[in-house]
Amino acid sequence: MVTSVAMGQIQDILSDDDIAYHNTLMGRWHYNRKEYAEAVSLFEKAAEQGNAEAQYSLGKCYYNGEGVGKDFTKAVSWFAKAAEQGNASAQLMLGHRYYYGYGVGMDYAKAVYWYGKAAQQGNTEAQTNLGNCYSEGCGVSQDYARAVYWYEKAAAQGDALAQSNLGCCYYNGEGVSKDYAKAVYWFSIAAAQGCPEAQYNLGMWYDKVEDKNNAAYWCEKAVQADFEYKNQAQLFLASIYYKNPNIAGNYAKAVKYLNLAKESNNNEISGSACDLLSKCYRNGRGVAQDIRKADELLAEAKAKGCGGDVDVLIEKLKKEFSVAR
Repeated sequence: MVTSVAMGQIQDILSDDDIAYHNTLMGRWHYNRKEYAEAVSLFEKAAEQGNAEAQYSLGKCYYNGEGVGKDFTKAVSWFAKAAEQGNASAQLMLGHRYYYGYGVGMDYAKAVYWYGKAAQQGNTEAQTNLGNCYSEGCGVSQDYARAVYWYEKAAAQGDALAQSNLGCCYYNGEGVSKDYAKAVYWFSIAAAQGCPEAQYNLGMWYDKVEDKNNAAYWCEKAVQADFEYKNQAQLFLASIYYKNPNIAGNYAKAVKYLNLAKESNNNEISGSACDLLSKCYRNGRGVAQDIRKADELLAEAKAKGCGGDVDVLIEKLKKEFSVAR
């Protein structure tokens, strides 16, 4: 005969830590099933008992508004409790909150501190962000060699953004001797993982060495993703198509990406796209000839301060590859 044990008796047997651990596991189970209210209830119980993983998970729920109202201040409070106990994920999130000023005052020095704590535990995202702080001089004195050190740590673990940023360091000779072969190697490794920053950098490299087909191929890959340099990549890709009639349907493709790039909030990019698009309409390249439309686009370009030569901006973009966050 099987004897059942009442839940109360089980709780008498288990320690508080055991109960907190059990509640955290059950909270994760509900969270993964998108049963957020149930997850929050269990995370709260475990978090109050000091379980660091539950504190981190509860912070995430407050940050994302899952099972509770979105509250950045409470999120930071729980991240801080977990971070103080050495939870690397919470340390990373706390670093982000201080860097961007969500739920707490913006403080780059504190961001560096918490990125450093998580990075020392092997967290690749923290290592990459710490490298960015050293590269940019945010919260710490600018030190390209230290940036490279942390990028290398994360890149060795397969972090694609770190690999791309490491490629930029080799391309620009920042923290390491300039080495185009190593730059292309790291861009290629990251691009193969689908990193749009690396794909864009690789596209710019192939354009630099006059391999326009590969340049277009990698830029096409990059512009499919949402990333910081998307509009810039669209303009760059459009210029490749516009200037290379040997690529099938080049003018129509140029028009497609110019229309996208001109929606950029960056007047330099938007204005340059308008300027080149006006040439397409004036000459009937990729679109039906429309002089009125061409004049309107040219006026828009001038209103945005465009100097009238997209090549000037393109060459500016190719001179230095910037690390991405």
